[in-house]
Amino acid sequence: MRKYCYPILVLILSITYLSLVVSYWKGDGYQEKKASSTELSRVIVDSEYFVENGLIKTAGINQYTHYPETPAYIIYFLTRALGFSPLDFALPFRLLTTVPLNLVALISISWLLRKSKWSYLLIIPLFIMVFQKGISHWSGNLEQEAYALGIGLLGIPLGFFAANRSDFLTPLVYGFVITSFSFDYSIVSGLTFTASYLLRQSQASYKSSLYCFLFILLGSLSTLFLHFIQVVCHYNSFALAFNDLFGSALARMNIFNNLNPHYSTVMRNSLPSNFSYWKTILTPIWYLPSAASHLFRVVFLFVAGITSIRLLRFRQRNKSKILIAFLLAFIGLFAWCMLFPNHAQMHNYHFIPRHSFIFFCFCLVFLVELENYEKDLKCQNSFTHKFEAWVNSLKLNQTNVKITPKKS
Repeated sequence: MRKYCYPILVLILSITYLSLVVSYWKGDGYQEKKASSTELSRVIVDSEYFVENGLIKTAGINQYTHYPETPAYIIYFLTRALGFSPLDFALPFRLLTTVPLNLVALISISWLLRKSKWSYLLIIPLFIMVFQKGISHWSGNLEQEAYALGIGLLGIPLGFFAANRSDFLTPLVYGFVITSFSFDYSIVSGLTFTASYLLRQSQASYKSSLYCFLFILLGSLSTLFLHFIQVVCHYNSFALAFNDLFGSALARMNIFNNLNPHYSTVMRNSLPSNFSYWKTILTPIWYLPSAASHLFRVVFLFVAGITSIRLLRFRQRNKSKILIAFLLAFIGLFAWCMLFPNHAQMHNYHFIPRHSFIFFCFCLVFLVELENYEKDLKCQNSFTHKFEAWVNSLKLNQTNVKITPKKS
């Protein structure tokens, strides 16, 4: 009966997540359709625009040029296949896209915890986080961030999968896919994938882990290049596309410019008067927005602290590899806030808690991997001890053998 307890817990976690997501109609400040307003999600508006005007003819862009419109493309193809749009009934589209994606990601993380002797304790903070508004309430809508959260979490088991097979196609595809949904999550997800890859390597193969990171980067750059071509086709001008994308990127980095003066003005006006670069960097671990409750912060800091203490007390071989893997994921947590502080401050209410959640899940899996490392080392030491004892016994037997002279 005991072997069925953990699968039952995972099932309960899945049902709880589904009930929370389906019961919550809005996410990320948008609603698929409001009864008292004509305000619609940008993804639905853009997908309807593509249905009416054609995907090729519009170059796959409606109004917003700073991100790929991949979620709108998915809704476009589902609309063509199902024969009705999310404007009529949005729930089936959510149940076919973001809800199963995030559910699979959540089950994958919880299943990685099953090998630990503390699995029943490790799944408790995962339960707590699922009830947080910043996770369950925002992971079932049709916006790009909902896709990015699920794909970001899947980077952990996929990193293990790629490491076990010494596979570089998986990181290439992963980099392309995560960037096609969201630039905001590409860095934290890419570094977490690389950290998982390095963590699961049988030996401290930094070279293969570097290749893994480079293939993720290549996939991400491929998405950026294709998106740039789309924007060029949208404007029918290379210069306008460059000024729009590069100027907005600089403005997000707190470098206001004349390449994209409109976006620079919008970004400057959106910043609070007490804006602090260092406070923005610390947002993922301390200055979490109101959407992430105090319980979110407490549980996150508790798990991150336990992981750090456990790492410092780890005295086995390959500690440098394990330490680098943890640091990669830790840097990924702060990367977007460090590189694009203005954008992080502007949108901290919805994607910063989810960056924290990706690192939080990595910490849980990291604790399990440390435990597995120690188990493997004990087995190796036990075998070595038995082998040495056997060799010593042979030597002892040889010394005790008396050689009797042969009688003639």
